[in-house]
Amino acid sequence: MFPSNDLMAVGAINAILDGGIRVPEDIAVVGFDNIDAATMIRPQLTTVDPFKTYVGKRAAELLIERIQSKEALKKSWEETPFELVIRQSA
Repeated sequence: MFPSNDLMAVGAINAILDGGIRVPEDIAVVGFDNIDAATMIRPQLTTVDPFKTYVGKRAAELLIERIQSKEALKKSWEETPFELVIRQSA
C-alpha cells in the first residue's frame, strides 16, 4: 500500500492493525515525506524521502528566474532526487 503521504500511511497502519492484519507480514505500507513520526510508530514506517530542503531551494530558484525573466512563461518539469528509507513496514 502506498498512501500519498506519511500521515496517511500512519493512519493506514493503525487501521490495518485494528483489523487484525499484520504489517508487513500480510501487507506492506510505504509512505511519502519521511516525517519525524515515521520512526515513532510500530512498525516504523518505510517511506520515500523527497529531500524537501532541495525541493524548496530549487522551487525558490525557479520562481526568482521566472520573476526576473522578460520571456513568456514556458511549461517545464524537473526530476528531483529522492531516497527510499527502508524501515519495518515494508
